[in-house]
Amino acid sequence: MSQSYNGSSQFQLENLSKQFQDLEDKLDYLENQNRRNNIRISGIKENRNESWEATEFKVKSLLKESLELDEKNIIIERAHRTGKSKNGKPKQIVAKLLNYKDKETILKSSRKLKGSGIYINEDFSARVVKRRSEQQEALYQARREGKIAYFNVDRLVIKERSSSCSHSSVPFGFPGSRAEH
Repeated sequence: MSQSYNGSSQFQLENLSKQFQDLEDKLDYLENQNRRNNIRISGIKENRNESWEATEFKVKSLLKESLELDEKNIIIERAHRTGKSKNGKPKQIVAKLLNYKDKETILKSSRKLKGSGIYINEDFSARVVKRRSEQQEALYQARREGKIAYFNVDRLVIKERSSSCSHSSVPFGFPGSRAEH
């Protein structure tokens, strides 16, 4: 009798574990959807007691002066500093844009910042950031080997340069990972 009880308990535990993982995946998906129009900007000098208005002005200046974009057509809902200063570096800026297409335009134009010490990236949940960092070395290795390598949210994509249709997606290394959201 105790053996069937243990088997039933094990089944219930596995079922609850799967339900918990599914809920975590859904929560992460929703968090990333909520961040969909956000960008993170690193490397912009920070003033002491900087207001959100001053931060927004710095973002608009970056768009106009460095990226050569018409900042009047890009609506920033809000821009603020986040996180802690590390090694004397300024805190990152999170800017929420009204339009997703503006985010894409900014990310494409951010190549103009190469060598400036300023970086613009997508804003992802802590879970996705962790998964990406776990795969960073594989990304660098693939690029050293002359392959095309990039992230699609939390999925590392590696393609051979010689063939346009050959590619492999390397999911992150734990069961239940759902990267195609």
